[in-house]
Amino acid sequence: MDSLRYNDHGRFYGVDEALPLGAGLLYSPIRFPIFDPDERIYVTVEGLVYVLTHECDLDQDNDRAFNHSALICPITQLEDLVAEYSEEFGDDRARSFINALARREVSRLVYIPPFDDRLPYGGVLNLNEITNTFIDEFEQGGVEKVCSVSGFGIQVIDNFLKNHLLREKSARLPLTP
Repeated sequence: MDSLRYNDHGRFYGVDEALPLGAGLLYSPIRFPIFDPDERIYVTVEGLVYVLTHECDLDQDNDRAFNHSALICPITQLEDLVAEYSEEFGDDRARSFINALARREVSRLVYIPPFDDRLPYGGVLNLNEITNTFIDEFEQGGVEKVCSVSGFGIQVIDNFLKNHLLREKSARLPLTP
């Protein structure tokens, strides 16, 4: 598959207001839980998110058990990630890390291209921060369906998800043939 470049934003996103709540959509602001390591508790925040759950599993017209929650991945603005990483590890390590991210060598992070003023330099999906939220959050006042990714965009993200979640274990598991 083509590698994702900074200028792929034209191929990465689409806008279709008719798409139902489901995989491939970006919404903001959505309330979701995050862990506060200083307090050792979960707190809720609001932000831009990428929806992972398939639309048929969120459709309330489908009479299914457990379809009241949506899997989401928070999106961090690239400039916020760079500032946080630089503060913690220094500018040189931050440059090296961002270069590795650009080369797609960081399996747990997916760079997504710029999109309007919400992601002026692009954003990052941290696959280790996948979480859930109640589907009613998407109907709250002020919440907006920002856009959807395109077929190309969802393929890029899905490939990262497959690699991150389904790659072969590095350690040998018991009873492995």
